[in-house]
Amino acid sequence: MTTTPVTRYHLVLRILHWTIGVLVLLQLGVGGLVLSEMPNDAAKLIPLTGHVSVGLSIGILMVLRLIVRLKSQKPPIATAGNPALNGLRKATHFLFYVVVFSMISTGVGVALMAGLFPTLFGAGGTLPENFHEFPPLEGHEVFATVLLVLVVLHVAGVLYHELALKDRLLTRMGFGKPRVGKTGGGVAGGNSRG
Repeated sequence: MTTTPVTRYHLVLRILHWTIGVLVLLQLGVGGLVLSEMPNDAAKLIPLTGHVSVGLSIGILMVLRLIVRLKSQKPPIATAGNPALNGLRKATHFLFYVVVFSMISTGVGVALMAGLFPTLFGAGGTLPENFHEFPPLEGHEVFATVLLVLVVLHVAGVLYHELALKDRLLTRMGFGKPRVGKTGGGVAGGNSRG
């Protein structure tokens, strides 16, 4: 019995991809542009509570995404036709998982060390005078920068496939009826692991 290879990722995986992507960009913006500029007073409690809540939600969604990714069929690996670019694709996808989980771990580390969970989620209290006294914050900031670089590389890769190779790679993560024609980049066979 011959099965037709899939041309798109599982619907749940596509929904998680775009949801996590939007939430990660929101977190990077709120953390880097809003929270870092605010004094540690009562006005910071609501946006910080949102930041912590969304960060924890991303962690749950990432675990779900990893499970769905491992258990679902995937389209064949998309190739850029260049071993260096293909290696960069593989490294970027792997590092997304590592860096996002590292962001969550360091964020939780700061929250625990600063006693934020009771303060943010109902028991009251005040914020510490300076979050930089908690060592995980430095890692959190470094991982945020690395994550931003990974996002830029990811978008650049998609644009390269869409505009230079014209292989409709984006349809693999899209919604609606798939377009007819060549999809998913050059194919190297097998399932994508990147």
